[in-house]
Amino acid sequence: MLPGNASALDQAAHWPVRFRKDQIIYDEGDFAEAMYRVRKGCVRLQITGYQGARQIIRFAMPGDIFGICNDKRNTAAEAVTNVELIRLSLHSVLELCANNSAAALELVEHSSQAYRDLAHHVERLAHLSAVDHVAWFFELLRRHGIYGGATGRRRMPITHKDVADYLGITPETLSRSLRILQDRENDGRKRAGIEDLASNAGREHTARQSNGNAFGPCADALKS
Repeated sequence: MLPGNASALDQAAHWPVRFRKDQIIYDEGDFAEAMYRVRKGCVRLQITGYQGARQIIRFAMPGDIFGICNDKRNTAAEAVTNVELIRLSLHSVLELCANNSAAALELVEHSSQAYRDLAHHVERLAHLSAVDHVAWFFELLRRHGIYGGATGRRRMPITHKDVADYLGITPETLSRSLRILQDRENDGRKRAGIEDLASNAGREHTARQSNGNAFGPCADALKS
């Protein structure tokens, strides 16, 4: 569901909450009492491996719902930026879904979307190059209004360590990928500039021919 769209789930008990950057929203293993919809900002969902290593499995963006669990939390959730969320009572949501098919279908769709996102993320990890994966991720942030792009001037709200962790690469590989993307963008700007110059020259040449003077100012100077 896109931000601003009406939600059948809002018929359940809910209220706005805010968290500061890096504040823990809930921990892995906590008892689940609520789920959340992101209004503003970005939330990271992560798990801790058997050897204590952290793995970010998802970034929740504006419009996303996270924390759909019926028992204990299967991830931890932390605020990447200052965030504004809608907290929905899990008990109230389940009661609503038992009597409201639209709400039930919406809850299923959010759960399915989270699964699809994870499945496609695994596919990208297996088949995309690091550069292409980085380009995809920054395009995702741009679409959600989180960041201006891999080479944008706006300050990146997510740390390089978090991005590298999510993409399954080292921070050094991320930095190299960003440099490659920057070079590609610069090359594209140069090509676009050359094409603009050629197009302008073509228009000027056509205009001179239509005026009966194919040599422009140089011809006028010779005549004088």
